[in-house]
Amino acid sequence: MSPYNSLKDEVLKSIDNTLALLDQVKQIPNLTSPHFIEWENTCRMIEQQMIKDLVRVAVVGAIKSGKSTFVNSLLKGDFLKRGAGVVTSIVTRIRHGRALKAVLYFKCWDEVNADIEHALVLFPNLNWKSEYGNFDIRRATDRGRLADALKSLSSDQLITDGSRNVDSVLLSSYLQGFEQVKDIIAAETTVQEYNQNGFAEHKRFVGDDALAVYLKDVKLEIAGAAVDSQTEIADCQGSDSPNPLHLAMIQDYLLLTHFIVYVISSRTGLREADIKFLSMIKKMGIMDNILFVVNCDLSEHDSLQDLTQLIAKIKSELALIKPEPQVYPLSSLYNLFCAQDQPLPPKDSMRLAQWRQEDDLIALSEKNTALLMSDLTGKLNKQRLSLMVQNHIQRLSMVQQGMAHWSKVNRDILTCDRGKVTEMVTKISTDQVRIDQIRTMIKSTLDGAVRKIKQDMRSRVDRFFDQRSGAVFKEIIEFVKSYQAALYNHEENLKVEGFSNALYQLFQEFKQALDTFMAERINPEIVRFFRDEEKKVNEYFESVAGPYELMVHEALNGYHQTLKGFGVASPLKQQKGVSLPKPDTIKAHSRITMPAPTAALRYSARIRTDAVVRFGFYSIVNAFKKILKKPVQSDVDGQLKALKDGMARIKRETHQSIIAHFKDLRENMKFQYIFKYVDAVAGHLLQALNDRFQVYTADLSHIVELIDNNRLDKDQAVAALTAIEADLKQQQAQIESIKAKTIMAVA
Repeated sequence: MSPYNSLKDEVLKSIDNTLALLDQVKQIPNLTSPHFIEWENTCRMIEQQMIKDLVRVAVVGAIKSGKSTFVNSLLKGDFLKRGAGVVTSIVTRIRHGRALKAVLYFKCWDEVNADIEHALVLFPNLNWKSEYGNFDIRRATDRGRLADALKSLSSDQLITDGSRNVDSVLLSSYLQGFEQVKDIIAAETTVQEYNQNGFAEHKRFVGDDALAVYLKDVKLEIAGAAVDSQTEIADCQGSDSPNPLHLAMIQDYLLLTHFIVYVISSRTGLREADIKFLSMIKKMGIMDNILFVVNCDLSEHDSLQDLTQLIAKIKSELALIKPEPQVYPLSSLYNLFCAQDQPLPPKDSMRLAQWRQEDDLIALSEKNTALLMSDLTGKLNKQRLSLMVQNHIQRLSMVQQGMAHWSKVNRDILTCDRGKVTEMVTKISTDQVRIDQIRTMIKSTLDGAVRKIKQDMRSRVDRFFDQRSGAVFKEIIEFVKSYQAALYNHEENLKVEGFSNALYQLFQEFKQALDTFMAERINPEIVRFFRDEEKKVNEYFESVAGPYELMVHEALNGYHQTLKGFGVASPLKQQKGVSLPKPDTIKAHSRITMPAPTAALRYSARIRTDAVVRFGFYSIVNAFKKILKKPVQSDVDGQLKALKDGMARIKRETHQSIIAHFKDLRENMKFQYIFKYVDAVAGHLLQALNDRFQVYTADLSHIVELIDNNRLDKDQAVAALTAIEADLKQQQAQIESIKAKTIMAVA
């Protein structure tokens, strides 16, 4: 059993023991406290959070680098579709489950139709337009018209920057897959489950672009020990996908991850696409916990020396981005073949037999596989243990101390004479009034601190997104303004395909370039800014926590002195200063996620209308010049001018779309994210301070009344409290031991 699982079991056992002691306390007749419910709720909450704490590992890399094969080798089975299409934008999440199951989440009809409408902006053939207005793929006439319109596109229009045009692939995929999914898609998101016998069916959806386009999420549940119950592994799409919006979707998942495994193919080495993606990860501020796997194709390397030289080259290149990178050369496919329970197909058996003859290459792979698993498991355990120390052990310790204090104070009161009890309760009540006043003051001043930092945050966020002074906004607008469309490259296209077709291709080239720029440059800057803001929030509250701690210490010190004056020694220990968990921990427990910075910029059909009108104007001018027998431009020159004007209109619309997007993003980031984060951090600090006060606010005057009215069997109560104190002392010693072992394991 791993150190984490062992310590986790000890904490859960301590929680059970603490709850059992609470039940014993509640069995003492007439001796009750409102804190019983609070302590019980805290224990239950800790228990639930420990079960739900999830550590996420993202497996990323370029297309065909072997990511799915690597994940399959970790899972020791062919669970993921290998060699999936490059157009798929699905991040496949894998978790532990009771049985083998694939859960597929499908888009709704409105989302499908919105995707299609967006892809049809400036489409050259207008025959796709529906007689009903908006396009609806559920209508056979609309599908037929779109299919005919797609057939009319030339090969040049289906290619953008050397790869298949993203929008045409999207449209074709939707049409091709419709019949197979029409009974699954609905007005709302549909969830389809494929259990043990039908599990392999999910591969058909993620491996076929015509079906994958209808998906929005995929989760696999694997039984057994292949996946830890509190780990999620994600197989992400290729970072060099031709669709830049897919890169943005990977970015969204990376914001949730704790660790990244970056896979590099030994066939290609580190490519330009890898450098770009890794630079983006660094800019996002999430490069700390990353491991590199060089996925070795054992058939490609003639010798160990050949492979060793390649590894050295990759390490030196990676060191330019991340100093001292952890690199593990291994063969994922070899590991997968060796892990199979069932006989391999003949072709794979032959490959495995051939590889096993390469003793030195196999030894290198096996050594690094073991090292990777050891290091990755160690990092995962440290992350979980860190979460456990920061959140659960400390709160459980406070509950146990509170129970011990309540028990001892009540026991000592019950053993005192009547006069002394009355005097002690009176003085304690005075201290409690002061404690309540201080607690109220802390709450009030903390509310003021929250308002102040929100005001500061509002100003900083507004400046960041400002149209005049914001660096990010200026950068993207400058990109749009300076974008130079290669108009004269479209001369041949104008002659052969006509003006509308050339305008469509021009628009596709611009949109591809802009989307790539947003994904590679702008989105990481936005993420970095808000991660820095999270740190500022924590630093601010840690700075104000000191005075609050002093107020708490002074209030409780007076209370302790009162108890000491009556011969009552409190078992409570002086607590160290409040320490705030890391931002990712606070966000996870508060269910706060950063809104996706991805910009789905929208364009209107007026772009085409204006361009066509301009094209018509130049044609009319030429016609008049001919009548007047004046020099005229060639038809191509007029069309190129119209294209230039169309490009200018596209840029103007883009500018307005960016303004609208940044305005929405600014408000979402403030109200749905950073303000909520401020509230969560303040709430954690207040809860930590309240935990110190919790036990001191109990009303002890009822004990005097119980004794006077003979409603409390003092001897029986004292005996029960004495036994509970002894048990609590053991539990406190146990939790302190767990805490010490956990801190040592994290160090």
